[in-house]
Amino acid sequence: MKKITILIIVCLNFITVQAQITELPDGNVGIGTTAPSAKFHVNGTTAIDNLYSNHSSIRFGHDLNDRIIADNSPSKIYGGGYFLRVHNEEIGHKYVDVMMLSDEGNVGIGTKSPLGKLHINGETYIDNGWMRIKGQKGLFFQDYGGGFYMKDDSWIRTYGNKNFYHNTGVMRTDGIFQVGGSGDRFIVDAIGKVGIGNTSPKASLHISSSVTSLSSTQNIDANLIIEGKSNDRTTSKGASLGFVIPANTNGSNLWQQGRILVTPDNTRNANASGRMHLQTRALNSQGNAWEWKNNLVLRSSGNVGIGTTAPDSKLTVKGKIHAEEVKIDLSVPAPDYVFKKEYNLLSIAEVQQHIKDNGHLPNIPSAKEMEKNGVELGIMNMKLLEKIEELTLYTIDQEKRLKDQEAEIQNLKSEKIEMQKLSEKIISLEKLIKS
Repeated sequence: MKKITILIIVCLNFITVQAQITELPDGNVGIGTTAPSAKFHVNGTTAIDNLYSNHSSIRFGHDLNDRIIADNSPSKIYGGGYFLRVHNEEIGHKYVDVMMLSDEGNVGIGTKSPLGKLHINGETYIDNGWMRIKGQKGLFFQDYGGGFYMKDDSWIRTYGNKNFYHNTGVMRTDGIFQVGGSGDRFIVDAIGKVGIGNTSPKASLHISSSVTSLSSTQNIDANLIIEGKSNDRTTSKGASLGFVIPANTNGSNLWQQGRILVTPDNTRNANASGRMHLQTRALNSQGNAWEWKNNLVLRSSGNVGIGTTAPDSKLTVKGKIHAEEVKIDLSVPAPDYVFKKEYNLLSIAEVQQHIKDNGHLPNIPSAKEMEKNGVELGIMNMKLLEKIEELTLYTIDQEKRLKDQEAEIQNLKSEKIEMQKLSEKIISLEKLIKS
């Protein structure tokens, strides 16, 4: 009771009392009220003048070292405004200014110079509630390194100049993720389709960019680039695009079963010639391991190989070809020259002698030459057509001779009939003479 009386006496030094002081038996004291509801109840306007140097304060706590200070002096010793000061014995009887209300209306917690309506210097905890921001402004990170930190040591923060850094975990959205004002640079739509350069991807990955010219002279010019990093240049390694499908009938056991592989076409330095392989995975010849088969190879020379990696012509096929029709543009003249008068058609005897001497038809490669060098279909077909046309001429000549022989035979037959008739007449005359 003695302490309360002393406190009331102190307060009377700087409180303008508009009613009487009431003290109830329960220890409650009222100023301006006859029914105080607390230990100290003031009803009416309260004024506190400068009691300490150039500021006013209300002191409380067990040793009256905690206080609310109003710094309204012209010199603003405490920075001006109002602040809550507490006494911290753990740091050597120091005072800590925990909250500040500046004369501009800014509130500072942990700082004497609040730069906004609420300025907090230190950590802030929000339990079981939202921090809501209304209007068209949000969070502003004043310095690089600020961001969002989670309890599991994952975080998202600013990093360097205009960068956003997520250290671990998953960044998730169930809506649309986009880069650019309308997502025209990069977008992931609500069903997972990715668009680069377009806002309405039509497939799992849809890339839209400027067209690539056939006559481009740039080192790198493509809508999609796949880089194969290597410290050397070898024809056995390169960049690839793979195609993966299940190896099991139940959809499990994913394997890459096809790919497009681009490798250097040679090992020379400062050389950009490339070789493209279209490969599928298949069992090796022993049937005990999987390997890549070079189904089709395109060399920098423009030669295409099927079943071979070293095509020596525009199309080299190692294996059989099954086609409904084959059309060949001729690089040699068609053998209609055989039918011209000036053509030197060998006689049958000459052909027979050539076969006897060489073992093959004139102007046709030998079997050994064909086995060694192969057969050029265009040239060989023309040579065979030449032989057919020569054979046609031989047949025509034989037909003419046969007709001549047939006419001669008919003449001989007619002569024979006439001679037979003449013989019969002679026999008849002989019989008449004898009789």
